[in-house]
Amino acid sequence: MDIFEGGQAVSLAEILDNRYWRVLMLYELMTEFPESTVVSVKLNVPGWVKNSLVLKEVFETSWSEITTTALSVKKFADRKTGPEGFLVFDGDLKMIKTIMIDFEEHHPLGRLFDLDVMNLSESGKQLSRTSLGFPLRKCFVCGRAAKECAREGRHSAAEIIDAMNRIVGNAE
Repeated sequence: MDIFEGGQAVSLAEILDNRYWRVLMLYELMTEFPESTVVSVKLNVPGWVKNSLVLKEVFETSWSEITTTALSVKKFADRKTGPEGFLVFDGDLKMIKTIMIDFEEHHPLGRLFDLDVMNLSESGKQLSRTSLGFPLRKCFVCGRAAKECAREGRHSAAEIIDAMNRIVGNAE
């Protein structure tokens, strides 16, 4: 299995445009629900291919599990830069972040997700894993801190893709 099969590479400009779109969506939700906690849900996919049939399936399967505790506000977008969603929770920022970290660390596909948690009443504050005493996100390949491996270029694209394919294959 190749999780990127049938996917199309995106440009840096498209990735940057999508970041801008995401910020606008978050601002819209946080303005509409100023006392609530907003979660941005996207896949953590390195490289230039961000969407494929398998990646959509991974997202949609897990999306239904993530949304079970959210308020009724759920927005989903299938973008060229990957599927994304936004959730609004009626709950404490730290509690929601802890729930999302638990999903990222314990769900069979959780490592493939990036769940950013923020709250407008906290000045748009986005909590980091380490601010709550959790370890840094782990590398797909070796289990060390992912940011260190990415910064130092420790692994080839092929190694990362193989590791991601294993994650999806083991979840089936």
